[in-house]
Amino acid sequence: MEEPDFNDDLYWDLADLNPNAVVYTEYTRAYLGFALKNNKWVACYDINVLEGIVSEDVFMNDEEWINKTLKDLDGKVKVNDLQKAMYRLAFIEGNKRTAELIEPWDSGENTPIAIHLPKLIQALDQEAQDQRTEEVFKYDGD
Repeated sequence: MEEPDFNDDLYWDLADLNPNAVVYTEYTRAYLGFALKNNKWVACYDINVLEGIVSEDVFMNDEEWINKTLKDLDGKVKVNDLQKAMYRLAFIEGNKRTAELIEPWDSGENTPIAIHLPKLIQALDQEAQDQRTEEVFKYDGD
């Protein structure tokens, strides 16, 4: 967690409402806005985006986890399946770390709220799928 950085335009409204609100500027992509919690305005984060950010960080930057996981997978997966297995395990690890991150938010006075938006996610997934099915085939050869 970083100290609140209200210099970022994204957080100015929240800073006006609650200068003690805890914000995680490293998770700006997951920031949805703010909501009222126990009569105080606090930051809101999309849990699914947050899990994605944390999982991506595990997959790309946690050398200790990467090395341990590669050793665990040694002799258990095909070379062609290694990246998929690593990504799946990074997602699981990211979900665990996200749960650890947000657990104290429930009891904190100025801590954020994590929001799960299943209908929005479903609608976005459907929209992306619809766009793929409407794409026109383009031949890239001569």
